[in-house]
Amino acid sequence: MNNLIEHLESHLGLIQGGWKDSDGTRWPFQVLRFTGGPIGDTVTYSTLGLSETPLPSAVSCKQVRHELLFMARPAFCDRNIPAVLHQVGIEAIGRGAPYLRGELIGPRGVLIEGTEMTALYVSLPVYLPASFATYQSPDGVSSIFAWLVPITSREADFVIANGWERFEDRLIALNPDLLDLSRTSIV
Repeated sequence: MNNLIEHLESHLGLIQGGWKDSDGTRWPFQVLRFTGGPIGDTVTYSTLGLSETPLPSAVSCKQVRHELLFMARPAFCDRNIPAVLHQVGIEAIGRGAPYLRGELIGPRGVLIEGTEMTALYVSLPVYLPASFATYQSPDGVSSIFAWLVPITSREADFVIANGWERFEDRLIALNPDLLDLSRTSIV
């Protein structure tokens, strides 16, 4: 796992902290907090160890190993972001399937207090260098990174009604700051 940590730190900055248990209950993976990465004024969170559980894709039936990523402006630091990553990771293990590009998690109510974000949209980590998206271990095992982008209920409804491709086209056309959790809906 040390090489995965090196991969994370080389792309996201140095680890500033982490979470691995709650109320004395040890989690099956950690959640790490990074600062000083390639995107200024950003705090990044990632799971570490979720990829140790291979999950079969509902689309291809291939075994997928993945870690989850969450990026935000420092004004939204910590709050309940580690808990959100923990919950979503536990749900991936529980449902026995990885999160795939274009998938919605929610809406489930306000994710981060003081924002309109109620759902997570699963995307490629396009704000980061392409070399970050996949990690290959020395044993040749690949793990991918799924970026959990907080979105509004209206945006989630748009994805449901129009498909993830049209939503991503809209993101490209309007270019909102997806790291600003207080941003307004793009639909």
